[in-house]
Amino acid sequence: MAFRETSDFDLPIPGMAMTHELGARPWQSPPKMTTVEEGIDFYISRLVDKKTASRLIEIIEKQRDFSKILAKKPLDYRLQKLQKLREALKGEWQQKLTQAMKADFNKGEVEVRLTEILPTLDNIKILRKNLKQWTGYKKVKTPLMLFGSTSYTEVQPKGNVLIISPWNYPIFLTLHPLINAIAAGNTVMIKPSEHTPNTSAVMADLVASIFDEE
Repeated sequence: MAFRETSDFDLPIPGMAMTHELGARPWQSPPKMTTVEEGIDFYISRLVDKKTASRLIEIIEKQRDFSKILAKKPLDYRLQKLQKLREALKGEWQQKLTQAMKADFNKGEVEVRLTEILPTLDNIKILRKNLKQWTGYKKVKTPLMLFGSTSYTEVQPKGNVLIISPWNYPIFLTLHPLINAIAAGNTVMIKPSEHTPNTSAVMADLVASIFDEE
């Protein structure tokens, strides 16, 4: 799911005292946090309004639960998602994205395709071609004390990924890490740049048309 924010923000280091006007509430030293989850909840509640914060936390919980299911799905599931995104970028969504970039940057269609769309499509092609090999078991040497057995390494998804993309190449620098994260079997939340509102809106719709919320 893509999330659009309307103002710049910084994520302070836990324990750092800051003053930052957010509505009527200034930043203060955060309370002691012992888990990543506590930190996420703390900062989300101060970056956005209560309703949006509640919605984001709900989505995060959904993605955490689904990540365990996703890790067990066959590799073909990821490949199918990548193929759907590839087809979308080669079809009507390509025109929508170039029009959005025109509105945000006044960039020409040829430049957008050469610097944003084609590199993204090329990345999908490389991943689809090599993903089975990259995710397969790799045999490694067995220690002498385990003589008679076989050893191998198995790659596993990290789980949940947050992508905060910049404004200068908003399509490629959003979809490139998204594609890699999906190929690796992760759930993803995207925060595109608020400086490219039209492009961010189109990408949000594109992602929502292919991927479920979780």
